[in-house]
Amino acid sequence: MNLKQRPRMNSLFFRLTHCVCMWATTAFCQTTYAQIDPFASALSKPNVAPVPATPTSVATDTAAPILPVAEPKKVMVSDPEFESLLKSEIEFKIPIITCAQLYDLLQKKIPIKQLVILDARTIAEYNVSHIENAKRVDYKEFSNEYVWSYNRNATVIIYAALGEQSEAVGVKMREMGFKNVYNLYGSILEWVNQGYSVVHADGNKTRQVHVSDKTRAKYLKRGKAVF
Repeated sequence: MNLKQRPRMNSLFFRLTHCVCMWATTAFCQTTYAQIDPFASALSKPNVAPVPATPTSVATDTAAPILPVAEPKKVMVSDPEFESLLKSEIEFKIPIITCAQLYDLLQKKIPIKQLVILDARTIAEYNVSHIENAKRVDYKEFSNEYVWSYNRNATVIIYAALGEQSEAVGVKMREMGFKNVYNLYGSILEWVNQGYSVVHADGNKTRQVHVSDKTRAKYLKRGKAVF
């Protein structure tokens, strides 16, 4: 090898060494990245996709108490005139239960996962008085998020002022997959009329019940109407 060829060979050796170093560096970085990011190896292959996160499952693990369904034609509230109003307001799209049935269930101390009581009225009505331990699900603002975490197999009993608003919420919950949804016949007015207690927002018992106007107030035979 003459002296004129030596610089050319040195340049070729340098280039070859540089390529080898670059290849080794790239391979090391790809291996390290794959260890840090579990999806890196999958993303480098066109036919493999990362495993998506498992969505939150719906609670369906608890059996519900079995209730005998009340027949609308046989159910009578304390006031015949109130009975006529209920028959005209409610479409009976979901099963109904009586206040006596609900009271009996509450005496059994059934866990919340098996028995859910929902108040479909506004927060102003709820704060005046509500059935103890009832959860508010304002019918005006109702969405799936209100009840998504509840057990789909639980017995759900909904009430409002008369029952048409609670029925509307019950229909939506049936569409969501809740199997045992009931409308409390006569709702909070009949509950109080039959002598069962309600509590204020502070948790103390009260005789007050919110009603929309004086026309509806006449159906409240016990307790004190609040407008």
